[in-house]
Amino acid sequence: MLIGINYIGSKNQLEGCINDAKNIKKVLVDKFGFREHEIQLLTEDHGLMPTKKNIVASIKSLYEDAGPNSLRVFHYSGHGTQVHDETGTEPDGKNEAICPVDCMDEPWPARLIVDDDLHKLLYDGCPDGVSAFCFFDCCHSGTVMDLGSSDDPVAARANEGASIEGLPGGPGRHLPPPDEVKQKMVDAKLKANRWPTGQKQKLKIVPHTGQYSSKNLWTFSGCQDNQTSADATIGSTSQGAATWSLLTTLKERNFNVSCHDLLEGMRAQLRKGSYSQIPALSCQDPSLYRFQYLGNAPVTSYLGNAPLSPLKSTSSLPAPSYQADTGADTQAENELTRFVTNSLKDMQGNVTSLSAQMFLGMDQMDALMDDLEKSLGHLVADTSVDNAAEHHGPLSLATSPHAAHRA
Repeated sequence: MLIGINYIGSKNQLEGCINDAKNIKKVLVDKFGFREHEIQLLTEDHGLMPTKKNIVASIKSLYEDAGPNSLRVFHYSGHGTQVHDETGTEPDGKNEAICPVDCMDEPWPARLIVDDDLHKLLYDGCPDGVSAFCFFDCCHSGTVMDLGSSDDPVAARANEGASIEGLPGGPGRHLPPPDEVKQKMVDAKLKANRWPTGQKQKLKIVPHTGQYSSKNLWTFSGCQDNQTSADATIGSTSQGAATWSLLTTLKERNFNVSCHDLLEGMRAQLRKGSYSQIPALSCQDPSLYRFQYLGNAPVTSYLGNAPLSPLKSTSSLPAPSYQADTGADTQAENELTRFVTNSLKDMQGNVTSLSAQMFLGMDQMDALMDDLEKSLGHLVADTSVDNAAEHHGPLSLATSPHAAHRA
């Protein structure tokens, strides 16, 4: 299900959202095996009009025939906004929301779709055994699904400051609330700030076990809650900067990449383009960050030690097997083995971190890991017991720098 809203003819008109939806559709068909009739497009120039009624009904129909191991995709490009939290349970007094094409037809928030509703529709409505991937290319989208996510120091720093603009090539996809809503937001913020620190909570943070353990949902957001997402012109084409970074990273990784590494690639693309927005990724379980984008299994070359990672790595090199020299002293050999193993672990952490920063391709990482294991094998095979006792200095390895779907 792909939504692109340009708000044609209104004072809030955007230029690139319909293009985003069509670009995502093309990639789903050409690279991920979706069929045209499996994809529902909601734009102002094709198919259903993206009104609140049609969007809600389409999300519900997205899961109607979804059985175990089914895959679902939801992509939204359009305006995002924030409104007051009427329940008093949001720490910042605000609810994030997306803006259907008819959002201005009634007083806010009647025609908005707020994060509480998105959570109920897309997460609570997701059947057991189904994998769903969501993408929100709009402003204030960092926690738009209110899912639990692992600690992300970059996101935390971004959310501590004021709203970050600085978006080249076009306006942000932010629809400012009416004045009466702004005042309600101030009141809600004051109410939230009166809570004792220990009582502050955020609704719907999904537990990592229990009733939600049998279904998986990944949510990519184009920016943090306090940021705007750019409606940009890139390569003479109007498009969302976040969607562009998604498609560019997928192409660079041959459309086979873990969700974590896809997030890092998107952030790198936006930094290179001088966009200040910082994409986010949330799931109900941190282990899902290792899974392949639009896949159902972990990616083995996952770069979980990346400095900007929102997840602690669970990946490691296979335990190497060692061949003893004939007649070698067992104690000395074991000492050498421990030394080499520890050195290899240190090098693995350094190489993985460096590789993540440089965003090396999977083939380069595989070659690098092969080099490490080969060097280890040569070191053990060529080192005598006497040399092992005398040489416990740091190792030095020379490595090359080029070392049934429906959306």
